[in-house]
Amino acid sequence: MSFDDELRPPELVDLRRLTSLSGASFFAAELDWPHTRRSVHRRAQGPLRRRRADLPVLTDHDCKIAPSTYYAHHKRRAAPAARTVRDAELRRLITEAYQANYRVYGARKVWRHLNRQDVAVARCTVERLMRELGITGAVRGKKGDHHHP
Repeated sequence: MSFDDELRPPELVDLRRLTSLSGASFFAAELDWPHTRRSVHRRAQGPLRRRRADLPVLTDHDCKIAPSTYYAHHKRRAAPAARTVRDAELRRLITEAYQANYRVYGARKVWRHLNRQDVAVARCTVERLMRELGITGAVRGKKGDHHHP
């Protein structure tokens, strides 16, 4: 701890350590000290400095989110998640298997069909995607309400 750090409030010293290690300067505007806002924004590096115009929007509306949440949102907007990409491919394969088998295969048979074609996929994933697609297998038995006179 330097002589300068002893003259500052302990919260500011901790904030300096945080801003040097992570994107905590994102929340500098939330603090009460007038000198903190100025010093943190002056030291801001990289993406935080470029996105500085976005920061007042969040602080003006008293929106408190973690920096990791902010960056995760921007990362998801830039590129879709691996699960989303894989689900799109599996939806296509599930629909093909369902259509090729006269639209009678349920999740279990579609899952077995895909595994025979060397597509490694869990049965619960096939069930989830079939629900999202709105497709079901054929159900045995009579249709209709035949128990009422």
